[in-house]
Amino acid sequence: MALVAEDGTGKSDANSYISLADAETYFTNRGVPASWTAATNAEKEAALVSATQYLDANYEWATGDIGSDTQALGWPRSGAYDRFGRSIESTVVPPRVEDACCEAAVRALDGDLLGDQTQKVVEEEVTGAVRVRYSEAAPQGTTYPLIDALLLGLAMSTLYQVEVVRS
Repeated sequence: MALVAEDGTGKSDANSYISLADAETYFTNRGVPASWTAATNAEKEAALVSATQYLDANYEWATGDIGSDTQALGWPRSGAYDRFGRSIESTVVPPRVEDACCEAAVRALDGDLLGDQTQKVVEEEVTGAVRVRYSEAAPQGTTYPLIDALLLGLAMSTLYQVEVVRS
């Protein structure tokens, strides 16, 4: 499958929030991770597609409305604002979404972003009044604080939300 980057027009066949060329620029400006350097263009494109799928599946876009019923991805959006209250044009994918896509892509190259996992029942007592208990139904997995921070104000994570109760 070829990478089709969303260009702000609400493409019905888009499968990435960012083009390979723009992802290359992102990493050039920040230091290129070894896994990105070692990957072929086809592997990088596949990682960007996986990263976009991860973002759309794992985050609920918290601002604006979908731009078109026929667009493939969650962005572009109309009536959207960033965390500072600034309007986001309805014909763009916000730079922070593109950045988050790049960060997720490099993690996809390092392993599965959201692989199947098994949770075992564990109970742990900590000195004091705090007790942590995990059940078989509790979500488990890796969290990505940088991706969460980049999407702050634009999205809410739909996974790994766990109720914390003092005992």
